[in-house]
Amino acid sequence: MTMRQITNGMTWAAAAALLVGLTTMGGTASGAEAGRDKPNVVVLFIDDLGWKDLGVYGSKFFETPRIDQLAKQGALFTRAYSSCNVCSPTRASLLTGKYPQRIGFTSWLNPRKPNGPNSAATYIPAAETTIGEAFQQAGYRTGYIGKWHVGSEKIGMPKQHGFDWQMATAKHGLPGSFFHPYKKKGLPSADVPDLKDGKPGDYLTDVLTDKGIGFIRETAKEGKKPFFLIFGHYAVHTPIQAPAKLVEKYQAKKKRMYGDCLLYTSDA
Repeated sequence: MTMRQITNGMTWAAAAALLVGLTTMGGTASGAEAGRDKPNVVVLFIDDLGWKDLGVYGSKFFETPRIDQLAKQGALFTRAYSSCNVCSPTRASLLTGKYPQRIGFTSWLNPRKPNGPNSAATYIPAAETTIGEAFQQAGYRTGYIGKWHVGSEKIGMPKQHGFDWQMATAKHGLPGSFFHPYKKKGLPSADVPDLKDGKPGDYLTDVLTDKGIGFIRETAKEGKKPFFLIFGHYAVHTPIQAPAKLVEKYQAKKKRMYGDCLLYTSDA
């Protein structure tokens, strides 16, 4: 049976309860033992990433060795699709287990649009049971790090939707910059919070990864609960910025592979 067959038509509360139940079946004698058998769950949610930009799906240019390793050690989906081609609806769908239009999301949320559909006033209704709340009900410590973009401080951030711990969750859909202090002049809503302890040169993707690992280690050290973590990277969304050494590497690789020719040509 596939997870799609299991969860089709079910709320996240029922699906998460079933997932945890399946992993703890086997006649454990006590609640403490059953708790230890629950799997820890990490969801990596990458914005705007083309599926063929990964080595495991055929990319010969971009190198993704760690993702490729995860795929080899786990399951690789070749007939799976996101529920939308932009960020906010896809994220809302992941969080609620519903098609995004059922909860009022049909496009990305525009912070410059004060009201109406897909505006700064759009948010996940508090009445929805999110995947975070479902895992909380199943006895998990829940965390959310990175891009949110399905609500704001006034109308619902991760802690209002089932996550015990949140980090660097800005209401805007992109960071002001991928380099410390992650700001852009004239765009204060894109400031990334909770990262004031950094230094010039720090790269947001690396810093968020370290913070996420910190949540995992902290929870494991406590040893009381399994954890569920959604890791919402701001990458590969705009602004298109990367460490200088990485840019130099791929510029050299592009020249080796393609020379100075144009990658796309047309006679039309």
